[in-house]
Amino acid sequence: KSEHKQKVLEDDLAREEFKEQTRLWVRNHLDMFTFIKKWADEKLAYLNTKEDISSSEPARQHLSLMDALRTAFQGQTDSNVPALKKLGGEIRAAKYETVYSKWVYEKPEEIQRLEDVVAKEWAEMHSGRQAKRARLDDDLARESYAEHTRLLANQYMRKAAMLEAWAGDNLKYLAVKENVQSSYDASVHLSLLDAFQKEMAVTTSTSLASLRTLDAEIVARKYETSLSSYSYEKVPEIRAADGRLQQAWTDLAARAQTKLAVLQDDLARHEFKERVELWASCFQDAQGRLMGWVEDKRKYLAARELTDSVQRVELQLSLLDAFTHEKADRTAGSYTELRRLSADIQGAKYTSSLSTWVHPAPGPLAALEQKVVTGWTDLDAANTVKQSWLDDALAREQLRHKVYLQADQHVREHQRLDAWVADKVAYLQTNEDIDSIAQARLCLRLLNAFNSEQQLVWSTTVASLNALGAEILATTYSSSQSQWKYEDPTAVQQRKVKADTNWKTFAELSGAKNSRLDRILKDEITKENLRLDYAGAAKAFSRFVSDNIGFLPARSAARDPQSGVLGFTIDEFEAYGQKQNAEDERILREDATLTATYTGVSEKLAAFGKVNNPYTDLTPARLQDQHGQLVSALKTRRTQFEEELERQLDDDGLCDEFGLLANPLLRHINTSMSGLTRPKGSLEQQLASIAELQGQLPAHEAQLQQLRALEAKMAARRIAFNRHCTATVNDIEKQIRDYAAILTYKRPQLEQEIEYKKLRGVTPAQIAEIETFFRQFDKDNSGFVDKKEMRACLYSLGEELQRSQVEQLVTQFGSGGRLSLPQFKQLMISLLGVSTTQDNILKGFEYIARGREAVPAAVLARYLTSTDLAFVSKTAPSNSEGLQYRPWVEEVFAR
Repeated sequence: KSEHKQKVLEDDLAREEFKEQTRLWVRNHLDMFTFIKKWADEKLAYLNTKEDISSSEPARQHLSLMDALRTAFQGQTDSNVPALKKLGGEIRAAKYETVYSKWVYEKPEEIQRLEDVVAKEWAEMHSGRQAKRARLDDDLARESYAEHTRLLANQYMRKAAMLEAWAGDNLKYLAVKENVQSSYDASVHLSLLDAFQKEMAVTTSTSLASLRTLDAEIVARKYETSLSSYSYEKVPEIRAADGRLQQAWTDLAARAQTKLAVLQDDLARHEFKERVELWASCFQDAQGRLMGWVEDKRKYLAARELTDSVQRVELQLSLLDAFTHEKADRTAGSYTELRRLSADIQGAKYTSSLSTWVHPAPGPLAALEQKVVTGWTDLDAANTVKQSWLDDALAREQLRHKVYLQADQHVREHQRLDAWVADKVAYLQTNEDIDSIAQARLCLRLLNAFNSEQQLVWSTTVASLNALGAEILATTYSSSQSQWKYEDPTAVQQRKVKADTNWKTFAELSGAKNSRLDRILKDEITKENLRLDYAGAAKAFSRFVSDNIGFLPARSAARDPQSGVLGFTIDEFEAYGQKQNAEDERILREDATLTATYTGVSEKLAAFGKVNNPYTDLTPARLQDQHGQLVSALKTRRTQFEEELERQLDDDGLCDEFGLLANPLLRHINTSMSGLTRPKGSLEQQLASIAELQGQLPAHEAQLQQLRALEAKMAARRIAFNRHCTATVNDIEKQIRDYAAILTYKRPQLEQEIEYKKLRGVTPAQIAEIETFFRQFDKDNSGFVDKKEMRACLYSLGEELQRSQVEQLVTQFGSGGRLSLPQFKQLMISLLGVSTTQDNILKGFEYIARGREAVPAAVLARYLTSTDLAFVSKTAPSNSEGLQYRPWVEEVFAR
């Protein structure tokens, strides 16, 4: 019983502790509810309050508070409210139950009621937040709209005030009457007025137009929603400002038109006044210039210029004529214009509805005009007097000018006659240097021509000069105003006497000159024959020298190895030297003969003194020079030949050295190439031979370098042909390159063929497969397969052999009755490989031919296809026994 009691009491203790814990949760739940309820009531009170919003700033502040409330609401929703619900659920779920007692919380509905209150207030807060947010957003939008409208209105009023001030200032300007003293003043004020009108037009189209657009926009602005509305509250002020501006603009336009009319009248009046004053100034200037011109012309017409020549008289007449034309031009121009201008000035008057003006003093202008008219009349009278005086002077000077021209002609003609006489006297006194028959005969003809010319000049030129002199002496001039006659008659008479004396001298000199020319002609006929003989002999000698010098081979030709002038071989050069010696002796003998001929004729000519020879310019001295040139050319040719012979010997030695090095190398390459095209020995022997030949390539390259050096020397000596070796270094180098390329190409082929021969056509994949077979049938992993394992392996490959056959294979390829992996490979290669090597093919043919060297085509037909048989029959050599297979196989494998 005590034990039972103990358990009951322990159960009571546990139950009461559970109850106390639960009631503690209930108190905590109530505290949490109270806190949440109080917070929610405060926020609901704020959300249900309608603020008085009259500007955008309070609306923004309250919206900021709403954002903070949203954050706080979300925080409560995420923390305290879920915690309250969780604790309430735990209280409602709390239950104590054992075999001794049980207990649950007595008022779970109270817990649920508190949570429902919180949920209700949370829903009210959510809807209240949305409603208040909508009101505040509307307040902010409305007040922002209103503030923008008031900003536009303030902007309008400021602009309107500025425009009113601008209009007021310009109304004052338009009301002022300017003091205009000239057209410039009027133009300046008109420009200012025009600038104002343009400014007003710009202001109207920009500032005023934009202001009226702003006016319409302000009046039309209106905000309206389901929550509130707004329109601008001071529209009458806008209307009043607009009315003031319209009135100001009307006043500006009217005053501007009035001011424009006044200024335009000022401008027109002053322009008329200034134009008339300019006319008066121009009239005075023109009258002064005309009177100055009249005074100058009075002095000119009164003057009597120097008139001692026709040119001067004609100049004065042309000047007088120019004056007459100038006066006529001025009468039609400036004189008439002056009188018209005087009439315009005296009748000028400006009249308008606003002002009048007339010239103040036209009287003095008439007196000035009369002075000009009087001066014009005086000039006409003076012009008539001067014209008569100049006409008389012209007639006198024209006569004097004519006589002076005749006198000048008389002097010039006598001067030319004197010069002709002096020239002819000098000719008659000249002893000509005559050295030919033609020159002697020409001189005689010239003398006869002179005699004829002399008679002609006497009967024409001299006679006309005498008549001209008589006319000059007889001419005189006489009039009521002047007289004249030729001033120097003595000079005319002296010139006539001199001409008569000269004609007597001509006759004496002409007879003496004719006798001397006849004597000279006889001597020239003798000299002419000697000149012809000398010219022929000299020409023959000169041609002989030039022909021989021209045919001597030039040094440049002998140095050209392609010319072949001296020969291509040493023997040819030496034979040419002997021929050259004989030719030199012949040339020198003929030179001596021709020299004796021209020397004899030259000595005969020398007896006449210094004689010119027009038939040749070859003097004895020049011919001796040509003789020296010929001897020098022969000597030069001999020297060149000897030098060229020595050079040819050196070139031949260099070519021989090149051939001694190049020819063995070429023979070696050709022999090796022949061996490569028709190889002998086994594949291994061929491969060893190619390796040996490749090893010799560096030595060949060194020999090639030596050959390049020798060829460079040969090129420097301009050797174009080498009789010791026809190949060039480029030819040898190409052969070596081709040779090396063939070796390089042939070696891997042989290596592959040897490898193929060893493997008998078995591929690397098949080798790998053989190794796999070996490991597969090496059951004990000993590294060997015995006879039994080998037989099983062959059976798996389809080779079902007898035991004795297997033992034979193992004995043939293995050792100790088993096969290692290499031995196994050799066995499998012998079984799986093909027989396409040269030795195997030969063995096949030997088997078919039964050991003979030829096999009939009919026998081969049993082993070959018709296509293969046709190919072998076409390409293999044959004899009476059949096809010779051995050379055919060697030829095929040599490819």
